[in-house]
Amino acid sequence: MTLWDCPLCDRRFGATNRPHVCVPALSIDAYFANRPADERTIFDAILAVFGDVDLNQIEIEAVTVGVLFRARRTFAELRPRRSGVSLSIVLPSALESERVTRRVRTGLGIANVFVIVDARQIDDELADYLRQSFTFCR
Repeated sequence: MTLWDCPLCDRRFGATNRPHVCVPALSIDAYFANRPADERTIFDAILAVFGDVDLNQIEIEAVTVGVLFRARRTFAELRPRRSGVSLSIVLPSALESERVTRRVRTGLGIANVFVIVDARQIDDELADYLRQSFTFCR
């Protein structure tokens, strides 16, 4: 797969001229500076899932709408909600977990969406889905 870097915002995409909002990425610290502390704790819990992975293999991009986790493609997204965050995990098919609040078809597979209000929700089940998604999107 050929990756494409937008010449205007320098963001990387899996398809040439991929439609997107052309805004530069923020640093993780800048993104979380004005967000509730629980959101940063949830982000850190997700990052800890990949403790055994060379983090150079994961690109983390904070933009105004949330935080994207990428291998070659985006495999997970955190987006703020009124309470907590939504965590989308991309897999080839829909998960049967009762914790999935909605499913969205993407060009790559299905984004299975979870509502996370506490970092303790990033348990073994979600960690397994995140690792599967990372492998699927590499």
